[in-house]
Amino acid sequence: MTDEPVRTYLNYRPPEQCYTLQELDITYGQAISDYAISSPFQLLSSTGIEALKSEILAEEVQSQCKFSCERTACCLRGVSRYCPLLKRLWSSQEVTDIVSKIAGVKLKPVMDYELGVCNIQVPDARGDDALVDDWHTDSYPFVAIVMLSDTAGLVGGETLVKRGDGSVLPFAFPSAGSCLVMQGQHVVHCGRRMVSGPGERVTMVTSYVPADPCLPDRSIMKGTWRVSHRSQLYYGWAKYRFASLAAQANARLSALENRPEAAVEEEDVQDIMAWLTHMEDFTRKTREEMLSCEAAYGQLKSAQAVSQQA
Repeated sequence: MTDEPVRTYLNYRPPEQCYTLQELDITYGQAISDYAISSPFQLLSSTGIEALKSEILAEEVQSQCKFSCERTACCLRGVSRYCPLLKRLWSSQEVTDIVSKIAGVKLKPVMDYELGVCNIQVPDARGDDALVDDWHTDSYPFVAIVMLSDTAGLVGGETLVKRGDGSVLPFAFPSAGSCLVMQGQHVVHCGRRMVSGPGERVTMVTSYVPADPCLPDRSIMKGTWRVSHRSQLYYGWAKYRFASLAAQANARLSALENRPEAAVEEEDVQDIMAWLTHMEDFTRKTREEMLSCEAAYGQLKSAQAVSQQA
């Protein structure tokens, strides 16, 4: 089945509306664009929904990819290494083009480890007010969220978004396979529980960064380290950041090589210096994020050792 064309698993219908950060009264000084979020739209076909659900229910995925933390009681991460269709679909140009067109920015998936991350509703003693995924902003600039559960006639399950004034705007998924695209690094959001029916709420999330290496990329690891296999997360992070650095350097090299004369003017010198500073900052941020995660991992390991001795 995984050899079928990607279009077999899609049933794309464009969103009826997209909101800007300005419309939601959200400060966007460091945002890549003014885009905030789309209304939910149909992305997956029934074939795609069932095929993806079948892959994430596999024993290996459930045993190797399941995590929990204070924010999310149950999630699956790093699933693409066990789910060939999931990896092919979310890595495909077809889906990437859809997400990019809606966001108004040419995007690319950030890394394999962040393809098809699943947030899963589980029983919670706190009742219906407990969130499936608590209030947060994302570690990466853009995100696509797909509902895999049947929501027809049921109550709850929305993605909730905070406006700049603190009021809450709900985005209800009308059906399984519906999706929304959000600049989640600048929009505070959460996942509400399904409060009627069988209580199933499974969403699949893929994160994106700008495809243009010259656009700002303020990705961090703060929200991901606690629910990740350390070695796999670091591998994906380092590979993505090195690739971005190489692309930045190649873009500047091409700009120089395309000059009609093998010489630069004063303003060109300033531009070169600015890009060297930018790449230095990007490299430093890459290292700082890993150092911060290492410190957090160390503290967690020490706390677990103390707990075991008590």
